[in-house]
Amino acid sequence: TPKSNAKPGNYQLSITASTQKGLLKKGDFEIVIKECFKTKITLLETSKSSCPCDLVTYEASLVNTGEFQETYNLQVNGPIKDKITLSKNIVTLQPGASEKIFVYIQNVCEVGLHDFTIVATSSKSSSSDQANLEIQQCFDYALLTDRDFVRMCEKDVETIKISIENKGIKSNTYELSIEGPAFANLDKETI
Repeated sequence: TPKSNAKPGNYQLSITASTQKGLLKKGDFEIVIKECFKTKITLLETSKSSCPCDLVTYEASLVNTGEFQETYNLQVNGPIKDKITLSKNIVTLQPGASEKIFVYIQNVCEVGLHDFTIVATSSKSSSSDQANLEIQQCFDYALLTDRDFVRMCEKDVETIKISIENKGIKSNTYELSIEGPAFANLDKETI
């Protein structure tokens, strides 16, 4: 019987038997130690993109590919791990059984690429898979005026055209306000 820490693989075994009269017989055997405790966790999508602070959901599949029932502890590693919640943290699976795990990511508001790793660990095996989330500049915009200097006299009326260019990928509503002398005003406060 192999010890519990024996590594899976093929091993050669030779047995020699001898008699008191010097007759020798030898038998060679191959012993295969199987990987009886094995698991596989796979993220079904390894890359997604989203707008800042949105809820994003990934789906993972956990499979017990070993030959015995195992209980797995699930966790997430990476810079955004504090913004990630799993649908289940502990899963028990029979051999050949699988379970869907949902990965919920919320409140990642910084634009850029964010990596994370999901890990399933039992007392005898472990597996991990990695994915990333790209946060895009969905709400970027530019405030444009037709001029930045006005020369006026008393009772003059001057109009400065203000426009907003939406550089993001989502439509947006913009609230305008003005600071300055009391005679300056906006004709619209919402665009």
